[in-house]
Amino acid sequence: MKSRRIKILVITLAIFAIIGASLFALVSSELGKVPDYIGIKVNRISLTTYGDQIYAAVNVTIFNKSPYKIGLSDIDITIEGVKYAVSEFHEVVIESNSATDVSLLFPITGQLAEKVLSRFLSDQDILINIYAKASVTVVIFGIGIPLTIEYKSEVYVPREFISAPSIKRIVNIEWNESAVYLTAEVCNSMNTPIDVSSASLVISSLDGQLISTGTLKPVTIPPLSCKNVTVILKEFQNVGKLVGEISTLKVSIKGNIMIGLTSIEVDWSTTVTLDLSFAIGSFGTRIIDFRKIDDYTGVFTFNINARFTVGTPLYIQELPIVKGEFDLYVNDTYFAHGIIENGSKVSIARNWLNTTVKATIKFARTYNESMEILFNSTFNMEVKNIVVHLDAYGQQIVERIPDLRMFLNTTFVFEMEPCSLKIEGQRIIVDVRLVVLFALNWSVELTKIEGDVYKAEEEEEFWFHLLYNKPIKLEPGKRNVVTLSIVIDDPDAVRKFKDWRIRFGWTSVIIQMPIIIRNLTIEGHVSNIPIFIK
Repeated sequence: MKSRRIKILVITLAIFAIIGASLFALVSSELGKVPDYIGIKVNRISLTTYGDQIYAAVNVTIFNKSPYKIGLSDIDITIEGVKYAVSEFHEVVIESNSATDVSLLFPITGQLAEKVLSRFLSDQDILINIYAKASVTVVIFGIGIPLTIEYKSEVYVPREFISAPSIKRIVNIEWNESAVYLTAEVCNSMNTPIDVSSASLVISSLDGQLISTGTLKPVTIPPLSCKNVTVILKEFQNVGKLVGEISTLKVSIKGNIMIGLTSIEVDWSTTVTLDLSFAIGSFGTRIIDFRKIDDYTGVFTFNINARFTVGTPLYIQELPIVKGEFDLYVNDTYFAHGIIENGSKVSIARNWLNTTVKATIKFARTYNESMEILFNSTFNMEVKNIVVHLDAYGQQIVERIPDLRMFLNTTFVFEMEPCSLKIEGQRIIVDVRLVVLFALNWSVELTKIEGDVYKAEEEEEFWFHLLYNKPIKLEPGKRNVVTLSIVIDDPDAVRKFKDWRIRFGWTSVIIQMPIIIRNLTIEGHVSNIPIFIK
């Protein structure tokens, strides 16, 4: 009987041992699954201030993939090896198979604050470790068993999820003889102002080639807003890599800034797109000066005003042209080769390019033959194979300009108006009114007008030979009415007019009479290029 009781006790203890071992195994198994049940996704990291204290706000989504409620408490965060306790956070409970958004707020203080803030301002991902106590009640065989474990999650937060200052765009570039002023729109996504008191800047290509160095003008960027920041650039290398291209550049900034009331030394890098690709649209030219060298060569100084479109607005004040060359074609036929001399300058403002160029032109034909083609005619002109060498603070930029094409009308249009005549004794005073139109907006001076004057009514009759050699300046591009006051004292011409007066019954003191000028020749200058028109 006694031995039987002992057997029952042993069996009972064995059963309890088995049950306990199984229960322990189940609990251990569930406990091991808890970390896998929890998932954390970082949605956004931002900096904010309360009073004189800077806080980091980490917005996360916590996932619970288990059939149990899970509570998280005592949360600490480590950013780049610096550990912070989350402020005013007790516990968050995530229902089974659900997710909850949580904002974790912690102060950035201590000697390592500068390191963490500089990391926030960098252009790189941030490594975050989240530590917490995870509490869960596991139900086994209908029995709720409370468990607590230490939970750790390691998360890399992409740069785009970090609310830190960023360069939105390059607003414009102003380029003068002393420096380049680059203005960028910088956005502050924090709810605290950023004061930049002093900072230096380095611009380089993505492959590490230095482009320029400079300094930032002191600026305050208000919270949650954007503001233009100006950089003064004075030293340059490899500038030619930028002009005419769309470039992604690395910008590195070192200096002292204030975030809220906290002063830190930053070493911040980011990338920015600079678009200096350009196109030249409609343009016009005006000859300022001309000097003939020989029968095939002349030196021209002319002004070019062209529509200039560039991705990033660009303002240039008299950038020196070291040298250049181009080919001229008239009606698809080679006409001349031009060599741009040192001393020419180019300026760009408000989408317009203006440059005064001095160039030696070597004509394919003689000078006189070339001028006959260019003046008092209409033609297509193309400027091809344009290569310009610019001086950018000691750095030479070589630019190949797209071919330019224009239609030119250099014709003179002459019309006659009725002349006014008045007899004074044995001479006649004739006011010949000549209407002259020159299409181009170039200065024109007529120095000699000569031709044969005919009476235009009924049968044409020769009257007198006209010779007028007083200078006449024309307003370019306008309809000019030129009055030529002529004194006729030739007896035959006077007699003819008196006969006409009797024949046609002209009794007025001042008479209007239509005339025609034949064999008209005109000499003068377009700008200071001599012209002869017949």
